[in-house]
Amino acid sequence: MTPGETYHFRSQLDVDSVLSNGVDDSFTFTMPTISTLAASGVIMTGGGTQATLRGSVTNMGVASDTYLYFEWGYDTSYGNVVGLQTVGVVGTYTTNITGYSPNSTVFYRVVTLNGTETVLGGAVSFKVTPTTTFSIMNIIPLAFMLCGVIALFVLKITPVVILTSAILIIVGAIMVISMANVLW
Repeated sequence: MTPGETYHFRSQLDVDSVLSNGVDDSFTFTMPTISTLAASGVIMTGGGTQATLRGSVTNMGVASDTYLYFEWGYDTSYGNVVGLQTVGVVGTYTTNITGYSPNSTVFYRVVTLNGTETVLGGAVSFKVTPTTTFSIMNIIPLAFMLCGVIALFVLKITPVVILTSAILIIVGAIMVISMANVLW
């Protein structure tokens, strides 16, 4: 059957080789109607990225149930399939994704599959931009580095002052780099 086509049918009764045709009836073969909804819970923490992809089935068509899943990726070629489930009622369906790259745009859509017929929801996208919040932890590495530089210029230059300054500057730089890795 082809989606969108109208099909006619009727019953036929055979009594002692006398055929009687029933009333003509018809139906239109329709696929589920779906929409891709805005993602929710899009966040980035020190532990990584996560989002909840959302899609809705607004009409089941002639299907009593359908396979539903989400495609996602960094462009509209997608490349990732998640959240395969069988659904039998109109409603909103979700799946979670984690570990996508921050500062990248993520594209996704909901998809249904009935037999060999696929219905694609529209493409939706989101982007997570890392944000930093002010805390004392942001200042400590810079304080180490600043102390090291000040020690070089203020104190009498001796091997101990040079070594101490270098250690403070290196420790501060390592802390800045490790904080950047956690945030990005």
